[in-house]
Amino acid sequence: MNFFESELRKIVKKCDNIHFPKYIGKACTFRMDGGMTGKLEISTGIMADHYDRLKIKVMNRSEGVVDSQVVTFEDILGKKQTNYGEKISPHICGYSKGDYDWYGMSLNAASYAAISETVNGYLDSFIEQDEAESEDFEM
Repeated sequence: MNFFESELRKIVKKCDNIHFPKYIGKACTFRMDGGMTGKLEISTGIMADHYDRLKIKVMNRSEGVVDSQVVTFEDILGKKQTNYGEKISPHICGYSKGDYDWYGMSLNAASYAAISETVNGYLDSFIEQDEAESEDFEM
């Protein structure tokens, strides 16, 4: 398992809308209720080896991409204090020999939960209304 798969697994395991995830490289494909599928990918912005965002796609088998969203880790978590005392946007950094890690920090359970909640909230809007209403009624 590579670093990105490990990070995606920490995010996906708390997402109720993601079923049957498949991991490859820096991405995870999955199924959703209502016949939709999706893709979650850790991606770079303008800097190489500076993975600071998630790309989320919702797809329909017959129509292709229904919607997509890009959200940065800073959007979700805000700036974080590093082990070096500076406040920066959270990102995964690529080091020599293909090693990757969170730059100057490690995320805690609350950080992963916040990321999962954001992904789950976005995917919620693509669940058919009657399914969502029946789930709310059961609570």
